[in-house]
Amino acid sequence: MHNPFAHLLMLNSSIFSQAPSAFYAIRAVDLSIHIFDLILIPFSILAVLRAGVMHRNFRLQICFANLYYAIGCLSRFMIVYYEFNDMPVREDDYVLFAAEVARTFVLDYFCTIVYSLSVERTVALHFWSWYERGSPSTLLVLIFVELLSLVPDIALPYISRLGVISHFPVFIFQVAAWTTSILVGFPL
Repeated sequence: MHNPFAHLLMLNSSIFSQAPSAFYAIRAVDLSIHIFDLILIPFSILAVLRAGVMHRNFRLQICFANLYYAIGCLSRFMIVYYEFNDMPVREDDYVLFAAEVARTFVLDYFCTIVYSLSVERTVALHFWSWYERGSPSTLLVLIFVELLSLVPDIALPYISRLGVISHFPVFIFQVAAWTTSILVGFPL
């Protein structure tokens, strides 16, 4: 029988017994940083939304990035919960599957965020008279840029976790998106 979760990391805390104080200290720092970040996200979003000197689309992209990061933190908490409790990976464990996909999605998103910001800034550069007016039609650029980033960022982790493709194409996508994103922003 084919296991759709064959590509999940095997989660257990069996290696913690080899050096418990070191591993638990690392986990405590890891979780503390994520909790601190989650506490600061609402303040970050409020500060960005109130900043009047940035274009509305740019402010919204930063707010979306904060929300996606919160999803990544919550998925990390779920994975650590599974790890600490030595919960077995089962075929019908869709919570762990969703947490793994969300974690990889957030990593992919932050690999492609420079790319999407570059595309948005390129449109702003070439169509500045229309874009800087901030009319409601400029929200279409935000929707297009977010979809340009979100579709592969969600689809690739999903199909790789199902085992349809290996993790290597996802890794190649992350590296290619991260390294070529700067080139998109240069004026043509």
